[in-house]
Amino acid sequence: MDFPLLLPQVQGIVLEVNGSQHYTSPSGQGPDSVKYPPAVAWARVLKLS
Repeated sequence: MDFPLLLPQVQGIVLEVNGSQHYTSPSGQGPDSVKYPPAVAWARVLKLS
């Protein structure tokens, strides 16, 4: 969670801002087989919440 927004009279809003460093290989050339699956799973959780 990068930015939690707690506004009066509104449900909380969470902003998640991720760059490619969260899921690409160290060389930056394509997805990393260790980093990519958790990044996709977390994105799915956020979208379905």
